Amino acid sequence: MALGASLGVMYAGFNVCTTEQPHKASYEDEVFDCAKFNDRVGDLDVVADKIERVCDALEKIASVKVAGMFDARDVMDSAIDFRERANELRHRAGVIAQSRRNRKFEGIKELIATYSSEPMFDGFRETVQSYLPESYQIPKYLDVDEEINSIYDQLLIMCDEQE
Repeated sequence: MALGASLGVMYAGFNVCTTEQPHKASYEDEVFDCAKFNDRVGDLDVVADKIERVCDALEKIASVKVAGMFDARDVMDSAIDFRERANELRHRAGVIAQSRRNRKFEGIKELIATYSSEPMFDGFRETVQSYLPESYQIPKYLDVDEEINSIYDQLLIMCDEQE
């Protein structure tokens, strides 16, 4: 929770909210562009869902008593930490979507630059590989930071096109 609260202050410095009149685009174009943008932002929620599925599996592993295999508390702490990060990813997606509705493309670019400046799920791959079975050790679950940055790159391209 502290992560989200500390980042909430950071949003105030970006140009993401407005009292200005919206850009004059045709209604159909604006609806289509916004829907297309929101579909891509929705992909961030899909990534957060994947992470939460992994967290569910980590919590189940932590609840099983296996003598000497691993420290259940470490596994549970990892699950809690990654779940909080997934919630923060959802929050970021909401901020980006709201910024798009306000047509604040420069603010979106600034936010994405900040968001992608460092990996959000550092240590996620190692945790999955250490504690979960091979069925979870596929790129779909391991390469979440790369997937998030790919989505951010696509959003940046869309900002340039829709500006």
